[in-house]
Amino acid sequence: MPRISGHSGFSLAIIGIGCLFPGSTNFAGFWSCIVVKRDAIRDVPPTHWSAADYLHPDPKAPDRVYAARGGFLDPIAFNPTAFGIPPSNAELESVVADFQARLGAAYADQPPHPLPGVTEALAALREHGVKVALTTGFDRVIVESLISALGWMGDAVADTVVCGSDVPAGRPAPYMIFRAMERLGVTDVARVLVAGDTPRDLEAGTNSGAAVVVGVLSGASDADELGAHRHTHLLPSVADLSGLLGVPALAVSAT
Repeated sequence: MPRISGHSGFSLAIIGIGCLFPGSTNFAGFWSCIVVKRDAIRDVPPTHWSAADYLHPDPKAPDRVYAARGGFLDPIAFNPTAFGIPPSNAELESVVADFQARLGAAYADQPPHPLPGVTEALAALREHGVKVALTTGFDRVIVESLISALGWMGDAVADTVVCGSDVPAGRPAPYMIFRAMERLGVTDVARVLVAGDTPRDLEAGTNSGAAVVVGVLSGASDADELGAHRHTHLLPSVADLSGLLGVPALAVSAT
């Protein structure tokens, strides 16, 4: 950190104070307790734990307490993500479970369909010896529900599917691309094409060293947004990949 020159010219340093104390939720409340001589020591509140479950007269008893009173902070509304703290596993599991339930209901109400020409283009690539891998940031449970709804289970459309839960880190890290290469026996990134419809897809492709990194405009990102990231091509859809590689599309069904 650079030092400030001429510090002797400062007469006052203003330092903000944020604090919580037993019996008060701010600095003013703390001083009020002192002024009125209010004792903030109290019985263990039920919002914290059950004293009866842990109270034990022997101070040396493991995993027990021998005091039923103390200075306790009142429960406060705290959003850890606002401070860069990741949510707990229990919170994440709850969010994922809710998302899975909503997704399943949405698929039941409105089954998803592949974009026009995509199934045919992928079939053409595979017919001409190009292995196809699908990558997604979703975990395996969510992906399988989507793949099933599309009728793409097994190797009906792709040779492998790599999920975010299969690798240590998702995009823009290139690990899903590397995992796909590993599964399909491909060792040279100079023979790999990566396509995606988000900036992170392009970043992952670039980070992997893939020879061809294609942005497709069938998603939420437009040409200006995708074009701001390193790429080799921009195409209207994944359906245009076969044409890019000089492979004629096949008339097939993905059922």
